[in-house]
Amino acid sequence: MRLSTWLLPDTPAPGPSSPALLAPERSWDLAPAFPGEPNLEGLALLSPRPDGLLRLALVRDNDYGGVQGPSELFILPLDPSGAAQ
Repeated sequence: MRLSTWLLPDTPAPGPSSPALLAPERSWDLAPAFPGEPNLEGLALLSPRPDGLLRLALVRDNDYGGVQGPSELFILPLDPSGAAQ
């Protein structure tokens, strides 16, 4: 699973024959923290800490096809630079 942030162009593409190209501004691989296909219900990029560290909040409610366990809140640290890919 990958989380990416994107910057959208300020101006529209010149026309259908030359669409605007989008590339992620920053990208993080979350697979080590969430192997497989987790059923996440929400995520929020939290305000940076004073030391610049970014944090990501993820919510899993464990309610896919019926309650499977308690809801969980994860707070993950993110490298502020991200590895644009």
